[in-house]
Amino acid sequence: MAFLDELTAKQRKFVAEYVKTGNATQSYLSAGYSAKNGNTASTLAARLLRNDRVKKAIDEKMAEIESHKIMDAVEYLQTLTSIARGETTEEQLANNGDVFTLKTRTSDRLAALRELGKRFPVSSKMQAALELKTQAEARKAEAEAQISEATAKRVEEHEEAALSRIEFIDDISEGEHDASHSEED
Repeated sequence: MAFLDELTAKQRKFVAEYVKTGNATQSYLSAGYSAKNGNTASTLAARLLRNDRVKKAIDEKMAEIESHKIMDAVEYLQTLTSIARGETTEEQLANNGDVFTLKTRTSDRLAALRELGKRFPVSSKMQAALELKTQAEARKAEAEAQISEATAKRVEEHEEAALSRIEFIDDISEGEHDASHSEED
């Protein structure tokens, strides 16, 4: 209320009364002013309304009052969110005169979700980035799977080679064992 601070006490009272009633003459008299120098209260009130500081203070006060009447964006989004979450109820009157409370209908919840979706859309750039990220993650997972398969194949080949060596060593050992038995006979 910057403009109210620049006014005299009577001017502030005039602004407050004028905002309430919209009647300049009545507001002028209620503020403690009186007719003087042959001018009527009506004429002096009209002159006071033309005072730049008084006019700006009235405009500022009216804007403040109007802003409280109109839902702001945060309140709007909070209300939509409350509906979407099913936190709201609705009272209905039955034919017999009874009043009963209903939970938020699914159709109302879906409509609220659609409205919220309009306010927080995913941009085409963001969508493209998400798609690229998803594709990159898929390629990475595929590469990791190929590495795991190749590693498993190498381990399997090494195991087979190790088994072959063991069998070879066993064969040699058996051959030596057979040879030593033949010499003894």
